[in-house]
Amino acid sequence: LLFFGAPGDVNLPLGLDSRSRARVGMMTDMSGLVVTRVAQGVAAVGVLGFVAHCAQKIEKYGLAEALAKSARRKGSWTASLYHFFAMQQVSATMRDETLTAQDRERRLRNIHGRYVLATGERHDDEKKRAIRDAAARARTLLAKSPRFEFHWPSTARDAAVHAMFNDPDTMLPHVAALHGMTSSEVASRREWHRSEHGKTSCALDIVDAATGQFVGTTGFRGIHHGSAEWGVIVSRAWQRRGVCTEALEANAAYARDVLGCHELAAATLETNAPMRAFLAKRRFHFAERFTDLGVEWLKYTIALTPSHA
Repeated sequence: LLFFGAPGDVNLPLGLDSRSRARVGMMTDMSGLVVTRVAQGVAAVGVLGFVAHCAQKIEKYGLAEALAKSARRKGSWTASLYHFFAMQQVSATMRDETLTAQDRERRLRNIHGRYVLATGERHDDEKKRAIRDAAARARTLLAKSPRFEFHWPSTARDAAVHAMFNDPDTMLPHVAALHGMTSSEVASRREWHRSEHGKTSCALDIVDAATGQFVGTTGFRGIHHGSAEWGVIVSRAWQRRGVCTEALEANAAYARDVLGCHELAAATLETNAPMRAFLAKRRFHFAERFTDLGVEWLKYTIALTPSHA
């Protein structure tokens, strides 16, 4: 038998000897303590969810508007709690390298579906969109060109990325800032780009579709107000083989159709004559000079239209 309630509240069966009665009384005390601790834990989680929700809304709307929204939307703090646990599940799923792309996408769709069913209309659409976008990011293959595939950065290619970043013939003199990165720095860079994917950046690994060989890295270093700053680094073995052209076309389509950008930008050094000639040939227009970390850059832009690429 399980006895629930406060110690001493249970009428013990007749006929038990003193030792049995003591054991039953101890079970009662323990079960009551367990129930109390569980209730306290649930209450603590609820309070933390409420505090997190309030802090988030105050930061976003200001105190007065946050209070007004909270008064109009009963129960929305519980949706914040659901969102917290859903995002924990999303993070664990994205870190699990044993999952196939199909299993990861299926699991993230299930997380999103359960979250929507649990919260109904009680929470901001942006929260639901964040989980839905995480499910979309589970697809490691994000874009294709005639010869190449463009994948979400993976730990399986860290060694190849590290070797490319430490090859002076590839990186110098035009990409000196990334030259000499350690293995841990490459891993940290990958994780940062994965966490910011589609929000402030979008890094893609270029892979040869025929062999699976790592070709280089491309994507967008910054995404702001509908403008994405494109860049590409091609490993030495693949240079002068048309990789940049296919990368630009695939990235432009991805920026326009998936990220919703209306402009592509590219920054390069004045000394990088090959890249400047490449951008001019692809109808990029010079926009401005700017200084970043003490280095002067030239910025070029092009509008993304349905017919672009």
